[in-house]
Amino acid sequence: MTPGVEAWRLRWSCICLVDDVGLVAPGKEADLLLRAGRAARLARRPGSVGFEAGPSAYELADAFGAAGLDYALTGDAGANLYRSSAGEAWPVLYVDDIERAAEAGGLVRKEVGTFGMRVTLIPFDGVSELGRARINSVVAAARDQVILDAYGGIDRMAEPGRHPAGAPNRMTECRRPTR
Repeated sequence: MTPGVEAWRLRWSCICLVDDVGLVAPGKEADLLLRAGRAARLARRPGSVGFEAGPSAYELADAFGAAGLDYALTGDAGANLYRSSAGEAWPVLYVDDIERAAEAGGLVRKEVGTFGMRVTLIPFDGVSELGRARINSVVAAARDQVILDAYGGIDRMAEPGRHPAGAPNRMTECRRPTR
């Protein structure tokens, strides 16, 4: 286990999201996915590249598949493959080769420092490609990866930790003493 992974495991253990060996605490999977997603924003993932908006995630998936590229849909479009519920304004895909994928999809890089609509490609990292599923002829990232990534977008999903004033916050009510 790397020092970075150990640090996150300890943080999440202190708020009862994982046990002392790092397994998800019963009933805390959604809270852990939220926290992990918020800590790993999609646009800030190592190697992620933003491209001008244009093709949909499904059009890109078709182009990448036709070019023989390994890919996995994630974010909103990936979530909709598992259960339809999200808008799909921001296509995000994991790919094995960003340059080949950009060429196959006809994508043009966004200028550094620009904002607005985009397509984001993220290189596979040894974890994000695990557990991929073919759904309706499209390859999606694993369900938990898609959920984590949906939380990793900018204000893309509601945060279950927000509660009205005075309401108990179940994400923080179980606190362990610090070591």
